[in-house]
Amino acid sequence: MSDVFLVGLFGHTGQGNEALTELLANGVAHEAIQVIGDLGAPAGQAGAMHHVTFDVLHISKEQRGQFMDGIRAGGVVLAVLGAGVAVEETLRKHEALVVERTDSKAGVVSHNVA
Repeated sequence: MSDVFLVGLFGHTGQGNEALTELLANGVAHEAIQVIGDLGAPAGQAGAMHHVTFDVLHISKEQRGQFMDGIRAGGVVLAVLGAGVAVEETLRKHEALVVERTDSKAGVVSHNVA
């Protein structure tokens, strides 16, 4: 079984927080949401988000540069495991710069591999 994520890159933390709030309000399980960047409650606090790496989200080597540039500029990455059309609409509604579906079966190679 593969892990399929719907991944959105937001240019500003506020946009990511708005999308996160809406997803949780619409019943997306907290456990299904992963982030890269400064989003949600800090680690160790109730409601803290699951912070992950590009490898966990199966983001391709070709896309990582764009995602990293967005994070460095104050953006965040929000990913939802097994997400459908409603989640994609929410990400786009909150102005995600990139919305991409990733899959562990795609064979994304770790950036740590030479």
